[in-house]
Amino acid sequence: MAKAKHQLAAHKVKQAVKVVKGVKKAAKSASSSAKSKVSDIKEHIEKLSGDRRDCASIWTLIKHDSSKYKTDEEIKNLIKAKGYETLLGEIS
Repeated sequence: MAKAKHQLAAHKVKQAVKVVKGVKKAAKSASSSAKSKVSDIKEHIEKLSGDRRDCASIWTLIKHDSSKYKTDEEIKNLIKAKGYETLLGEIS
């Protein structure tokens, strides 16, 4: 009887471990998708910076002041402040 209780407890622990691993995996996936959005915006601006003046000026500001423009909201606010509505529409 003690062996059955031990086996039941071990089974519950294994299930709990699976749930925790699933939650960690989901959290990691969510954080990586948030990071990719920022890098996608930066990547888009960098890619077009050689062809378009609006992207070139924004990219220059991002490069020189990278500590100030870390999130996508900060980059969007910069683009709004400069009045580049076309670029803002492309990244939104």
